[in-house]
Amino acid sequence: MPRLKVFTTQSGFYDLAVAVSSQAKALAAWGIHQNLFAQGLANVASDAAVVDAALAKPGVVLKRAVGTKGAFAEDAAPPKLPGSKRKPKPRTNAKVRKAAERAEAALAQAAAAHEAQQRALEQQRAALAARATAEDKAWSARRRALEEKGNRARRALRRQK
Repeated sequence: MPRLKVFTTQSGFYDLAVAVSSQAKALAAWGIHQNLFAQGLANVASDAAVVDAALAKPGVVLKRAVGTKGAFAEDAAPPKLPGSKRKPKPRTNAKVRKAAERAEAALAQAAAAHEAQQRALEQQRAALAARATAEDKAWSARRRALEEKGNRARRALRRQK
């Protein structure tokens, strides 16, 4: 079994950690295509708690909210914003409800128009395919006739010699 190392980086609102055998595998696990290690944005973990958590689940990307010292987990809670102790009250007034209904109606209308356009394009594709098939058949018949005419002419030319 390959020797595992624990690598860490930051992505969005989260610190990420993963235990894999190479930097390339860490980047792949994180879904990142640029070399963060070369840019100094990813490194080998040195914190024992991070190393223990990642080695307990090899190959699994663990995360925690940026700037926190909490434990790494597969499903970390999003970071808390300063001053976000109060929960916003849901807006249920008539204006908001009507705006939502109008948006849903517009979406339904656009979806119906899109589906109609797709059906029309599919009919056009089918008609073009039928025309292409008919053209292929006509060309095959015409080519055979012209080839036979050329063969007859060559045979007649040979007989004259």
